[in-house]
Amino acid sequence: MFWLAVEYLVAECWFGPTIAVLQSTVGSSKTGTAQGMFVLTGAVGNTAPTLLGWIYGNQVAELPSSTTSSEVLADLLGWGVCAGYLLSSVFFAMSVGASGVTLDAKNKER
Repeated sequence: MFWLAVEYLVAECWFGPTIAVLQSTVGSSKTGTAQGMFVLTGAVGNTAPTLLGWIYGNQVAELPSSTTSSEVLADLLGWGVCAGYLLSSVFFAMSVGASGVTLDAKNKER
């Protein structure tokens, strides 16, 4: 569980820079809409704990007597949270590709 706490701490470091880039990238007439869409996607993402709880409840109900519910919870959090972050990284990479920005060292401005 210690590493899960570290994972959460590190994972939230993206929030401030993302808001700053969002606000500076969109035009001033679209800032409110962009911020609203960002918050909406976060709200949709907040359904993940409900989904994990539903999966946990179903798995605990079908447990053999040799397995404890804490083992199920640890496995579910480990795999579920990591899968969520990996999926997020895929979407971040897709958004960079869609923006047309190249990430080559040669194109770096100094």
